[in-house]
Amino acid sequence: MDALHEWGYDVILWMQQFSPELDATAKAITTLGAEQAFLLILPVVFWCWDKRIGARLGVLLMLSAYANLVIKDLFDQPRPSADRVEILAEETTPGFPSGHSQNSVVVFGYLAAQIGRPWAWPAAALIALAVGLSRIYLGLHFPTDVLGGWLIGIGLLALYIWAEPEVESRVRPWPWAYKLAIAVIAPLALFLIFPNEYSAQLMGVLLGLASGFLVELRWVGFSAGGPLWQRALRFIVGVAVLIVVWLGTKAIFPSEPETTARFFRLLRYALVGGWASLGAPWLFVSVGLAPRESEAWR
Repeated sequence: MDALHEWGYDVILWMQQFSPELDATAKAITTLGAEQAFLLILPVVFWCWDKRIGARLGVLLMLSAYANLVIKDLFDQPRPSADRVEILAEETTPGFPSGHSQNSVVVFGYLAAQIGRPWAWPAAALIALAVGLSRIYLGLHFPTDVLGGWLIGIGLLALYIWAEPEVESRVRPWPWAYKLAIAVIAPLALFLIFPNEYSAQLMGVLLGLASGFLVELRWVGFSAGGPLWQRALRFIVGVAVLIVVWLGTKAIFPSEPETTARFFRLLRYALVGGWASLGAPWLFVSVGLAPRESEAWR
Protein backbone atom coordinates (compact mmCIF):
# COMPACT_ATOMS: atom_id res chain seq x y z
CA MET A 1 0.00 0.00 0.00
CA ASP A 2 2.89 2.38 0.71
CA ALA A 3 4.12 2.02 -2.88
CA LEU A 4 0.61 2.76 -4.19
CA HIS A 5 0.38 5.82 -1.95
CA GLU A 6 3.74 7.06 -3.20
CA TRP A 7 2.50 6.70 -6.75
CA GLY A 8 -0.70 8.44 -5.67
CA TYR A 9 1.26 11.42 -4.36
CA ASP A 10 2.98 11.70 -7.73
CA VAL A 11 -0.40 11.75 -9.49
CA ILE A 12 -1.81 14.39 -7.10
CA LEU A 13 1.26 16.61 -7.48
CA TRP A 14 1.04 16.34 -11.26
CA MET A 15 -2.62 17.36 -11.21
CA GLN A 16 -2.01 20.18 -8.75
CA GLN A 17 0.45 21.85 -11.12
CA PHE A 18 -2.73 23.37 -12.61
CA SER A 19 -3.61 24.97 -9.27
CA PRO A 20 -4.90 27.57 -8.50
CA GLU A 21 -6.38 28.06 -11.97
CA LEU A 22 -8.60 24.96 -11.71
CA ASP A 23 -9.36 25.17 -7.98
CA ALA A 24 -12.81 26.72 -8.36
CA THR A 25 -13.75 24.33 -11.17
CA ALA A 26 -12.67 21.28 -9.17
CA LYS A 27 -14.60 22.45 -6.09
CA ALA A 28 -17.72 22.99 -8.20
CA ILE A 29 -17.44 19.57 -9.84
CA THR A 30 -16.87 17.76 -6.55
CA THR A 31 -20.22 19.05 -5.20
CA LEU A 32 -21.96 16.82 -7.78
CA GLY A 33 -21.03 13.88 -5.55
CA ALA A 34 -21.88 15.60 -2.26
CA GLU A 35 -24.86 15.50 0.09
CA GLN A 36 -25.99 18.97 -0.93
CA ALA A 37 -26.35 17.96 -4.59
CA PHE A 38 -28.32 14.84 -3.71
CA LEU A 39 -30.63 16.87 -1.46
CA LEU A 40 -31.64 18.70 -4.64
CA ILE A 41 -31.52 15.82 -7.14
CA LEU A 42 -33.78 13.47 -5.15
CA PRO A 43 -36.63 16.00 -4.74
CA VAL A 44 -36.44 16.86 -8.45
CA VAL A 45 -36.85 13.20 -9.34
CA PHE A 46 -39.46 12.41 -6.67
CA TRP A 47 -41.66 15.52 -6.98
CA CYS A 48 -41.16 16.51 -10.61
CA TRP A 49 -40.48 13.34 -12.63
CA ASP A 50 -41.54 10.01 -11.11
CA LYS A 51 -42.01 9.30 -7.40
CA ARG A 52 -41.27 5.59 -7.75
CA ILE A 53 -37.97 6.24 -9.50
CA GLY A 54 -37.24 8.82 -6.80
CA ALA A 55 -37.98 6.35 -4.00
CA ARG A 56 -35.85 3.62 -5.59
CA LEU A 57 -33.01 6.06 -6.15
CA GLY A 58 -33.24 7.23 -2.54
CA VAL A 59 -33.01 3.67 -1.23
CA LEU A 60 -30.05 2.91 -3.50
CA LEU A 61 -28.19 6.06 -2.47
CA MET A 62 -28.71 5.53 1.26
CA LEU A 63 -27.58 1.90 1.06
CA SER A 64 -24.56 2.84 -1.07
CA ALA A 65 -23.50 5.58 1.32
CA TYR A 66 -23.98 3.24 4.30
CA ALA A 67 -21.85 0.56 2.62
CA ASN A 68 -19.20 3.20 1.97
CA LEU A 69 -19.10 4.09 5.68
CA VAL A 70 -18.70 0.46 6.69
CA ILE A 71 -15.95 -0.20 4.14
CA LYS A 72 -14.11 2.98 5.16
CA ASP A 73 -14.18 1.81 8.77
CA LEU A 74 -12.95 -1.68 7.87
CA PHE A 75 -9.99 -0.48 5.79
CA ASP A 76 -9.29 2.72 7.79
CA GLN A 77 -6.93 4.07 5.13
CA PRO A 78 -5.35 7.54 5.44
CA ARG A 79 -6.02 10.46 3.18
CA PRO A 80 -3.16 12.33 1.51
CA SER A 81 -1.00 14.31 3.93
CA ALA A 82 -0.82 18.09 3.94
CA ASP A 83 2.95 17.69 4.33
CA ARG A 84 3.16 16.25 0.83
CA VAL A 85 0.39 17.92 -1.20
CA GLU A 86 -2.02 20.84 -1.02
CA ILE A 87 -5.30 19.96 0.72
CA LEU A 88 -7.82 22.23 -0.98
CA ALA A 89 -10.94 21.14 0.97
CA GLU A 90 -11.75 19.52 4.30
CA GLU A 91 -12.68 15.90 5.05
CA THR A 92 -12.43 13.89 8.27
CA THR A 93 -13.40 10.32 7.39
CA PRO A 94 -10.94 7.60 6.21
CA GLY A 95 -9.89 7.73 2.57
CA PHE A 96 -10.76 4.39 0.99
CA PRO A 97 -13.08 4.15 -0.87
CA SER A 98 -14.03 7.60 -2.12
CA GLY A 99 -17.68 8.19 -1.19
CA HIS A 100 -18.12 11.00 -3.71
CA SER A 101 -16.86 8.74 -6.50
CA GLN A 102 -18.97 5.76 -5.42
CA ASN A 103 -22.20 7.69 -4.93
CA SER A 104 -21.85 9.65 -8.15
CA VAL A 105 -21.67 6.32 -10.00
CA VAL A 106 -24.80 4.92 -8.34
CA VAL A 107 -26.89 8.11 -8.57
CA PHE A 108 -26.08 9.20 -12.11
CA GLY A 109 -25.80 5.62 -13.32
CA TYR A 110 -29.26 4.77 -11.99
CA LEU A 111 -30.70 7.92 -13.54
CA ALA A 112 -29.10 6.97 -16.86
CA ALA A 113 -30.68 3.52 -16.65
CA GLN A 114 -34.11 5.08 -16.07
CA ILE A 115 -33.75 7.74 -18.77
CA GLY A 116 -32.82 5.08 -21.31
CA ARG A 117 -31.53 7.51 -23.96
CA PRO A 118 -28.28 6.92 -25.90
CA TRP A 119 -26.64 9.98 -24.36
CA ALA A 120 -27.54 9.14 -20.74
CA TRP A 121 -24.87 6.55 -19.95
CA PRO A 122 -21.96 8.57 -21.45
CA ALA A 123 -23.18 11.63 -19.53
CA ALA A 124 -23.34 9.65 -16.27
CA ALA A 125 -19.87 8.20 -16.86
CA LEU A 126 -18.47 11.66 -17.58
CA ILE A 127 -19.93 13.09 -14.37
CA ALA A 128 -18.59 10.21 -12.26
CA LEU A 129 -15.18 10.51 -13.92
CA ALA A 130 -15.05 14.25 -13.32
CA VAL A 131 -16.12 13.91 -9.68
CA GLY A 132 -13.46 11.28 -9.01
CA LEU A 133 -10.69 13.31 -10.67
CA SER A 134 -11.74 16.39 -8.71
CA ARG A 135 -11.25 14.48 -5.46
CA ILE A 136 -7.67 13.66 -6.47
CA TYR A 137 -6.97 17.22 -7.63
CA LEU A 138 -8.22 18.65 -4.32
CA GLY A 139 -5.81 16.43 -2.41
CA LEU A 140 -8.62 14.59 -0.65
CA HIS A 141 -8.04 11.11 -2.07
CA PHE A 142 -5.38 8.90 -3.55
CA PRO A 143 -6.17 7.55 -7.03
CA THR A 144 -6.70 4.09 -5.48
CA ASP A 145 -9.44 5.54 -3.25
CA VAL A 146 -11.24 6.92 -6.28
CA LEU A 147 -10.80 3.75 -8.33
CA GLY A 148 -12.14 1.70 -5.42
CA GLY A 149 -15.15 4.01 -5.15
CA TRP A 150 -15.89 3.70 -8.86
CA LEU A 151 -15.63 -0.10 -8.83
CA ILE A 152 -17.76 -0.53 -5.71
CA GLY A 153 -20.31 1.90 -7.14
CA ILE A 154 -20.48 -0.02 -10.41
CA GLY A 155 -20.95 -3.29 -8.52
CA LEU A 156 -23.71 -1.91 -6.30
CA LEU A 157 -25.45 -0.27 -9.24
CA ALA A 158 -25.40 -3.46 -11.30
CA LEU A 159 -26.64 -5.53 -8.35
CA TYR A 160 -29.46 -3.08 -7.61
CA ILE A 161 -30.62 -2.82 -11.22
CA TRP A 162 -30.62 -6.62 -11.46
CA ALA A 163 -32.24 -7.40 -8.09
CA GLU A 164 -34.67 -4.53 -7.53
CA PRO A 165 -37.45 -5.64 -9.95
CA GLU A 166 -37.46 -9.18 -8.54
CA VAL A 167 -37.44 -7.99 -4.91
CA GLU A 168 -40.20 -5.48 -5.59
CA SER A 169 -42.40 -8.05 -7.32
CA ARG A 170 -42.05 -10.40 -4.36
CA VAL A 171 -42.68 -7.70 -1.75
CA ARG A 172 -45.62 -6.05 -3.50
CA PRO A 173 -48.25 -8.67 -2.45
CA TRP A 174 -47.24 -8.52 1.22
CA PRO A 175 -49.67 -6.91 3.67
CA TRP A 176 -49.11 -3.18 3.95
CA ALA A 177 -48.38 -3.40 7.68
CA TYR A 178 -45.54 -5.87 7.04
CA LYS A 179 -43.97 -3.56 4.49
CA LEU A 180 -44.25 -0.61 6.87
CA ALA A 181 -42.66 -2.63 9.69
CA ILE A 182 -39.70 -3.50 7.47
CA ALA A 183 -39.36 0.13 6.36
CA VAL A 184 -38.98 1.12 10.02
CA ILE A 185 -37.09 -1.85 11.49
CA ALA A 186 -34.47 -2.37 8.76
CA PRO A 187 -32.97 1.16 8.92
CA LEU A 188 -33.01 1.07 12.75
CA ALA A 189 -31.22 -2.28 12.71
CA LEU A 190 -28.56 -1.03 10.29
CA PHE A 191 -28.04 2.03 12.47
CA LEU A 192 -27.62 -0.09 15.61
CA ILE A 193 -25.13 -2.35 13.81
CA PHE A 194 -22.98 0.67 12.91
CA PRO A 195 -24.03 3.50 15.25
CA ASN A 196 -22.23 6.70 14.34
CA GLU A 197 -23.39 10.16 13.33
CA TYR A 198 -23.16 9.45 9.61
CA SER A 199 -25.11 6.20 9.75
CA ALA A 200 -27.73 8.02 11.87
CA GLN A 201 -28.09 10.53 9.07
CA LEU A 202 -28.33 7.93 6.30
CA MET A 203 -30.61 5.49 8.09
CA GLY A 204 -32.78 8.36 9.30
CA VAL A 205 -33.38 9.45 5.72
CA LEU A 206 -34.03 5.85 4.66
CA LEU A 207 -36.51 5.32 7.50
CA GLY A 208 -38.43 8.51 6.75
CA LEU A 209 -38.29 8.04 2.98
CA ALA A 210 -39.43 4.41 2.94
CA SER A 211 -42.14 4.62 5.60
CA GLY A 212 -43.42 7.94 4.28
CA PHE A 213 -43.56 6.55 0.75
CA LEU A 214 -45.68 3.60 1.87
CA VAL A 215 -48.11 5.89 3.69
CA GLU A 216 -48.26 8.23 0.68
CA LEU A 217 -49.02 5.37 -1.71
CA ARG A 218 -51.86 4.15 0.49
CA TRP A 219 -53.59 7.43 1.40
CA VAL A 220 -52.34 10.30 -0.76
CA GLY A 221 -51.78 9.03 -4.31
CA PHE A 222 -49.58 11.93 -5.41
CA SER A 223 -48.58 12.09 -9.07
CA ALA A 224 -45.44 13.89 -10.25
CA GLY A 225 -47.18 14.86 -13.48
CA GLY A 226 -48.65 18.21 -14.41
CA PRO A 227 -47.49 21.26 -16.36
CA LEU A 228 -43.96 22.57 -16.07
CA TRP A 229 -44.93 25.55 -13.92
CA GLN A 230 -46.50 23.22 -11.34
CA ARG A 231 -43.40 21.04 -11.20
CA ALA A 232 -41.15 24.06 -10.81
CA LEU A 233 -43.32 25.51 -8.04
CA ARG A 234 -43.44 22.16 -6.27
CA PHE A 235 -39.67 22.04 -6.26
CA ILE A 236 -39.30 25.59 -4.94
CA VAL A 237 -41.89 25.18 -2.17
CA GLY A 238 -40.80 21.67 -1.25
CA VAL A 239 -37.09 22.46 -1.03
CA ALA A 240 -37.78 25.64 0.97
CA VAL A 241 -39.65 23.63 3.61
CA LEU A 242 -37.07 20.84 3.47
CA ILE A 243 -34.32 23.35 4.30
CA VAL A 244 -36.40 24.72 7.18
CA VAL A 245 -36.88 21.19 8.54
CA TRP A 246 -33.21 20.35 8.03
CA LEU A 247 -31.84 23.48 9.69
CA GLY A 248 -34.63 23.96 12.22
CA THR A 249 -34.31 20.52 13.75
CA LYS A 250 -30.54 20.96 13.88
CA ALA A 251 -31.02 24.10 15.96
CA ILE A 252 -33.49 22.62 18.45
CA PHE A 253 -32.30 19.01 18.82
CA PRO A 254 -29.60 18.38 21.45
CA SER A 255 -26.01 17.82 20.31
CA GLU A 256 -24.81 16.34 23.62
CA PRO A 257 -24.31 13.75 25.02
CA GLU A 258 -23.04 11.87 21.98
CA THR A 259 -25.28 8.79 22.26
CA THR A 260 -28.42 10.88 22.69
CA ALA A 261 -27.35 13.19 19.88
CA ARG A 262 -27.09 10.27 17.48
CA PHE A 263 -30.70 9.24 18.05
CA PHE A 264 -31.88 12.82 17.61
CA ARG A 265 -29.82 12.99 14.42
CA LEU A 266 -31.61 9.85 13.25
CA LEU A 267 -34.94 11.49 14.06
CA ARG A 268 -33.90 14.73 12.37
CA TYR A 269 -33.09 13.03 9.09
CA ALA A 270 -36.15 10.79 9.35
CA LEU A 271 -38.21 14.00 9.34
CA VAL A 272 -36.29 15.18 6.27
CA GLY A 273 -36.99 11.89 4.48
CA GLY A 274 -40.60 11.88 5.64
CA TRP A 275 -41.16 15.39 4.35
CA ALA A 276 -39.76 14.42 0.94
CA SER A 277 -41.85 11.26 0.56
CA LEU A 278 -45.05 12.10 2.45
CA GLY A 279 -45.34 15.66 3.76
CA ALA A 280 -44.57 17.46 0.53
CA PRO A 281 -46.68 15.17 -1.72
CA TRP A 282 -49.64 15.58 0.66
CA LEU A 283 -49.23 19.37 0.58
CA PHE A 284 -48.92 19.46 -3.21
CA VAL A 285 -52.10 17.42 -3.71
CA SER A 286 -54.00 19.37 -1.02
CA VAL A 287 -53.33 22.80 -2.54
CA GLY A 288 -53.73 21.72 -6.15
CA LEU A 289 -50.05 21.78 -7.11
CA ALA A 290 -50.13 18.12 -8.14
CA PRO A 291 -52.72 15.69 -9.53
CA ARG A 292 -53.65 12.44 -7.86
CA GLU A 293 -52.93 9.08 -9.43
CA SER A 294 -56.01 7.33 -10.74
CA GLU A 295 -55.14 4.29 -8.64
CA ALA A 296 -52.48 4.19 -5.94
CA TRP A 297 -49.98 1.34 -6.15
CA ARG A 298 -50.19 -0.87 -3.08
